[in-house]
Amino acid sequence: MKIVIACDSFKGSLSSAKAGTAIADGIRRALPNADIKMHPIADGGEGTSATLVEGLHGTWTPVTVSDPLGRKIDTAYGILPDGTAVIEMAAAAGLPLLSPEERNPLYTTTYGVGEMIADAIRKGCRKFILGIGGSATNDGGVGCLQALGFTFTDASGVAISPGAVGLADLAAVSAEHALPALQDCTFAVACDVTNPLYGERGCSYIFAPQKGADAVMCTKMDIWLQKFAQCTKKIIPEADPLYPGSGAAGGMGFALKTYLHATLRSGITLVMEQTHLEADIAA
Repeated sequence: MKIVIACDSFKGSLSSAKAGTAIADGIRRALPNADIKMHPIADGGEGTSATLVEGLHGTWTPVTVSDPLGRKIDTAYGILPDGTAVIEMAAAAGLPLLSPEERNPLYTTTYGVGEMIADAIRKGCRKFILGIGGSATNDGGVGCLQALGFTFTDASGVAISPGAVGLADLAAVSAEHALPALQDCTFAVACDVTNPLYGERGCSYIFAPQKGADAVMCTKMDIWLQKFAQCTKKIIPEADPLYPGSGAAGGMGFALKTYLHATLRSGITLVMEQTHLEADIAA
C-alpha cells in the first residue's frame, strides 16, 4: 500500500515534519510494509521556513539582525541542499516579537529582513524563498531595501526615519548603492493576499489595525504609501502599486516585486513545488 503524508504544522505544538513523522510511525505499526512518502506542507505564513528546512534536510544559519524596533536579536534562516535561502519575514519583523504595548506600525521597520537577505548573499545564496506572513510593519518594505543598499531620502538628501512615519518625508529614491549581487538573485515570495499597496483595500486600512494602528494612522500611512509609489515610479516607471499582493505584509509585496523583481506566488503552491508533492501523489 502506498501512503502519502502531507500535513501542515500543528501551531504551537508540532512542526509539519514532526507531525508527519508521528503519523508515519503510527501507520507503520499497523501496516509495516506500507510505502510511505512524507511531505512537509505550509501556506507561506509562520512556520514555512521550518517546514521546508526540516522536510528537505536543509540547515539553519544563525544571524543577528534588527527586530521591528531596531533592537538586535538572534534569529536564523534556512539554506536548502541546492543553496536556496529560505527566509521568514516574521523571524525579524514579526508581530510576536513585540509586546502589545510596542505595536505601532508608524515606527516598526523591515530592516532586519533585508539584513537576513544580505547575510545569505554574503554566504553565496542567489536563490531565495521568502515567507512574508505575520509582519508587524507597514513601511512599504523600505527598511528591507535600505538594508540592501537602496537609499530613501528627504528633500534635504537626508535618510528618512525608520518605519512608516519616514515615508512622510520621502522625496527621492536611489538604487545607486544597492548590493550588486542582487542582479544575480531570484526571489519567490509566498503571498496569499491580493490587496494593492494603497487605497481602501490597501495594506494600511486592511492590515495595519491588527498591528496597532488607529483610524487616523491608517489614513496617514495610506497617503504616505502613495507618495512612496510615486517616488518609485521616477526610477522604475513600470512599478505597479495596484498589482495584486503589493499590499502584503505592509507593502513588502510591492517592495520585493518592484525593486528585487520577485515573483509573488501562492504559498501552498510554492511549498508543494519545492517538495514535489504532486509528483509523488501521481506516481
